[in-house]
Amino acid sequence: MLSFRIKSTTRGDSRGSSDSRKSREYLTLALNSQIVKMQSERNSGGSIILHWRIVEIENVDVPIIPIEKQREMADLVEARFSLKKQSEHILEVARKALEMAIVEEEGRAIEWIEEARRASM
Repeated sequence: MLSFRIKSTTRGDSRGSSDSRKSREYLTLALNSQIVKMQSERNSGGSIILHWRIVEIENVDVPIIPIEKQREMADLVEARFSLKKQSEHILEVARKALEMAIVEEEGRAIEWIEEARRASM
């Protein structure tokens, strides 16, 4: 079982305090934890595809930790996604620069990398 909380700009996501948004991030982590995974496997009755009934979801044991730790964990997840986005951008710049170096010339590719770097700052 693996799920992600999708960030959106919808009205529902923009409401609430910063703490409630952090708590949702933590809840996503907790629901993806080994503890909850074991509960879902136990409740699935041995089937290959896990299906939870509403009553099983309502009775899931979610580990509760102090809010400060929840915030720390949520911040780490947000940082991870930010770094992932940055690395994808860097890989795209490198891919395009390599294509440029092959098709055009190396000097133009180096210039383009510098332009892309300045634009991302």
